[in-house]
Amino acid sequence: MFCGFLGGVFLLAGLEALTFLEKARWYPLAVCGAGTIMCAMEFVRIWRSLDGRPGGQEAGASIASVWRSTLPYWGWIAGYYVLILVAGFSVASALFTLAMLRRLARVGWLPSLIGSVAVVAALHFLAGLFALDWPRGLLGDIRF
Repeated sequence: MFCGFLGGVFLLAGLEALTFLEKARWYPLAVCGAGTIMCAMEFVRIWRSLDGRPGGQEAGASIASVWRSTLPYWGWIAGYYVLILVAGFSVASALFTLAMLRRLARVGWLPSLIGSVAVVAALHFLAGLFALDWPRGLLGDIRF
């Protein structure tokens, strides 16, 4: 389940944050701790809702159906990583945001384009603010 995966990512990131300098570790630890707790709460909520199903259904079958329902989202994440590899982080983020808003959220073209532009603007702002160098793709240095 995606929630379990995300909780594991938060947990591992929190363990990595323990290696940071003392003043630099508190914010990542707070974010990772909150994320881990929220994922655990969501996992328990989902588990309890599966146990309350009417008789006749096995719990394993219900969890398998929940797992199958998350597969399209795993595909979206894999596609995003492939797009980052090919086109670079900025371009991939803009295209991914546009595709997700259009396909999954069923938002119109104008709000989708505004969302993509906002993502690119935020990435450029963060890159300038923190002197970040976002990953470039195999197609070379494609920038907006």
